[in-house]
Amino acid sequence: MDDSGTLHKERSPRAVLWWVFAFALFVQTVFFCIVFTRSNLNLLEAFSGFDGYYQISENLLSGNGFSRDITPPFLPDSVRTPLYPLFLAGFAVLFKSYWAALIVQLLLGSLIPVLGYRIAREITPQKWIAPIVAIALAIEPFSVHLSSTIRNETFFTVLFLSGVFFFLRYWRNEHWLTLAGSSLFFALATLVRPTTQYLPVLLVATIFCLSRRYITRAIRHSLLVGAVFLLVLAPWMIRNTLVFQNSALSVQYASVPFGYLIPSVISFEKKIGFEEAKREFYAGEGNLKSFEDINLTNATYYKNRAIAFLLSHPFGLMQSVGTTLLTFFTHDGNVEVLARIGIEPEVRLERPAFIMLMESPSQMLALLRTFLFSPMLFVVLGRLAWIVIFLCFCVGALASIRTPEQRGKGVFMLLLILYFALTTVAVGLSVNARFRYPVNALILTFAAYGAVSMIQKYTAAHASAPAGAKIQPERR
Repeated sequence: MDDSGTLHKERSPRAVLWWVFAFALFVQTVFFCIVFTRSNLNLLEAFSGFDGYYQISENLLSGNGFSRDITPPFLPDSVRTPLYPLFLAGFAVLFKSYWAALIVQLLLGSLIPVLGYRIAREITPQKWIAPIVAIALAIEPFSVHLSSTIRNETFFTVLFLSGVFFFLRYWRNEHWLTLAGSSLFFALATLVRPTTQYLPVLLVATIFCLSRRYITRAIRHSLLVGAVFLLVLAPWMIRNTLVFQNSALSVQYASVPFGYLIPSVISFEKKIGFEEAKREFYAGEGNLKSFEDINLTNATYYKNRAIAFLLSHPFGLMQSVGTTLLTFFTHDGNVEVLARIGIEPEVRLERPAFIMLMESPSQMLALLRTFLFSPMLFVVLGRLAWIVIFLCFCVGALASIRTPEQRGKGVFMLLLILYFALTTVAVGLSVNARFRYPVNALILTFAAYGAVSMIQKYTAAHASAPAGAKIQPERR
């Protein structure tokens, strides 16, 4: 092959990645322009201040400390981790506006399809899988919506997927520097969102599987992972120890099960709506005026109460866990997308749709018929799309595990997805598409692999059959 041919082959993947990045940025920018126009050109209204991050950023800029309070005494916050508020405040200081944070976040959001493309290329050999994953990530409505909101998901996902990509590279070269880079991205992601704080356990287990013939190297590399995580997380843990006498990264390990999972269990047991169950529990047995009353100082008390309650209600807990896991894989998030552009649904379901369908099929089908002539059709189609994606994901996961050359990486990716699914169990019926968002790239990779595999098998079966012959099912 001549030099020009070689140069073409080297540049082609980079050109594809640039096109993917540009397309994603275009889609996200167009969506934000629509939202910005609707908000009468008000940046903060369009950017949407959610989850207290904007308030913390403003308090940091005003010298009021790491607090979500909008009035004195500005009590220290123990719910949020520091990196995303620092990201917002840092760009606001440098450029005297939140426009810079928005622009950088749009750029970061456009990197997610690129990372999805690169990860898909690492996992599967089929050349069409990566483009399918990249395009799906670029146009998925909820992903586009999140890229221009003051929420930590986009920032977290870029760091998390970067860690995944570098760990897959480490899988190939087993070089300590590549592993250090992967660990650094994962640790920084944990400072954005504490979900990944237990991920080193999976990383260390995988390292020992990869280096089982070289135990000394496995020990060194495992210590490297632990050291990177400790160095990155230690300052925040020290801060929490000094302020709250609790070294945990966030209070959510106690507040979320108590404030969300228990009401979800009550909702199932009493067959009432989640919000009604939450109000009933807070005012009654929970003795909780506000979810904000749970902090790192009293976290152990509420954690123990949550464990005791959940152990005494196993049936409702199993219902909640099963529903949460199913919703984790199938929730579309399109109600939020509609609300963002000013289309509020007239009907909101207090309980999961499939539970209502099992209890009263006729009532649920009648409700669905009304959706067909309203903007809620967009939500129904989104939910159906994710159900199909989930089914294709199951096929792709099985196919990957059954293929020897893809089995190792496939199992690792599935364990990452399972990790996020299981950590989502604590939120109960408040689960939505946000919790799946960081692993969408991994789920879509398996789903695309499953869909392509089924199409190839179907095409091959019909191509090999004689003209006019019927394909007979395989006898087992």
